[in-house]
Amino acid sequence: MTIPSSLRIGYRVYRVKPMPVDICTDAVGHCNNEKGIIRVKPTPDDPPEAANTLLHEMLHAIFAVYSLQEEGLTEEKAVSGFTNGLCASIQDNKAAWDWIIDQLRVNGGRDGNA
Repeated sequence: MTIPSSLRIGYRVYRVKPMPVDICTDAVGHCNNEKGIIRVKPTPDDPPEAANTLLHEMLHAIFAVYSLQEEGLTEEKAVSGFTNGLCASIQDNKAAWDWIIDQLRVNGGRDGNA
């Protein structure tokens, strides 16, 4: 299974691209909200890391698209915003969520019955 090439986050479509080798420093991912691009460092030896990185960058996109960067944001408002964003993301991006789950199962991941 390959990482999806795009994601719908709220009203926006983000392109998903590999992180160029020449800018791969310590970062394993990056979300550019102005350009609508999420980059993930290829980690063929650690699929759960790639899934974690994609999810992390999706949360950055949700934070921006759902305007959660308000000053004085309460925990409840942040959690509500992330909940709404994640629910919409799951509805709009089945292939991405299937990929994330598939990657997390690699190397003895949990089976969901714990």
